[in-house]
Amino acid sequence: GNKGNKSVIVAVIDTGVDYRHPNLAPNMLPGFDFAENDADPMDKTGFQNPGHGTHCAGAVGATGLIDGGIVGLAPEISMMPLRFLDERGPGDLNNAIKAIDYAIEKKVDVISASWGAAVSRSQAQPLVEAVKRADDAGIIFVAAAANDGKNNDVTEMYPANNGFPNSITVAASGSSDAKPSWSNYGTAT
Repeated sequence: GNKGNKSVIVAVIDTGVDYRHPNLAPNMLPGFDFAENDADPMDKTGFQNPGHGTHCAGAVGATGLIDGGIVGLAPEISMMPLRFLDERGPGDLNNAIKAIDYAIEKKVDVISASWGAAVSRSQAQPLVEAVKRADDAGIIFVAAAANDGKNNDVTEMYPANNGFPNSITVAASGSSDAKPSWSNYGTAT
């Protein structure tokens, strides 16, 4: 019966969100676009981005109020769209860090980060430090394990492998509630 609460804010850091979508609009707060450095975090779709950030926001907080619309995990939550990935898919690490710091500044409760890169911890150190700042602020950080079918205990993925107590790393689940072969996994993440 818990549908969330408008006082709980989830920052969806991704490709942006279609904040006008009727199934998401009631739960949207103003956000920011770090890819284009403006106040319009609209999810711009393209061949490499069929609307990933909008999809993620739907899983978090779609209202289910429109015919045929899905219901997210918390349909009465507030969401802040923060865009750093562009319509071609890539994003700048510095912009991801800016988005995390913005979410911290705005005192969100949860950060959703369904993206990452297979790099060494030393390469990801600035990102790891940003996740640590979120941990210090008491913000839950939810990261995707990735979709390469690899063991994150062997091939590190960031921000998923950050190792801080505020972090939850999420693998994919298929229609039979089992891990698909393409989902990353691991015991330490």
